[in-house]
Amino acid sequence: MLLREEPYHWHSKVMLKEAEKGGAWEWHQDYGYWYHDGCPYPRMVSAMLALDEATRENGCLKVMVGSHLLGRLEHGREGSQMGADPQRVKALEDKLPILYVEAKPGSVLFFHCNLLHASEPNFSERPRIAYICCYNALSNIPVIGEGHGKPVRIQSVSDDAILRFA
Repeated sequence: MLLREEPYHWHSKVMLKEAEKGGAWEWHQDYGYWYHDGCPYPRMVSAMLALDEATRENGCLKVMVGSHLLGRLEHGREGSQMGADPQRVKALEDKLPILYVEAKPGSVLFFHCNLLHASEPNFSERPRIAYICCYNALSNIPVIGEGHGKPVRIQSVSDDAILRFA
């Protein structure tokens, strides 16, 4: 168990980067947002499934290795986006390695909610699509606000369950 305790589905989204113009994402931590949704602890994880090949040319995810250990950074408006404090990010770029997460379709990256991550524009001729599922610990239900709906336990199934329904 990645969270070391029982998770529930927090939310999911499809990320589309349009060909030749798909926008960049500023450096941020997902918990930078989710803290304000009322989650008291960084007991959250994301799973990003590459539906298309992810390369540097088409704006793959980039991460600051080890940044999940920093704790939650302040986030504010960076142009039209919310991002981590740019002065702190700049200082961290000189200390922490940056890894471009290139991936084949079907690859999954699991990452902690405090991991600093960003992406550059898609300069390729093809769009890039990824599906991201986010999970929260059942002990971390929002104490203020509504979060993303009622927490529902995830039911375990046998390893061959998908084959029976495919």
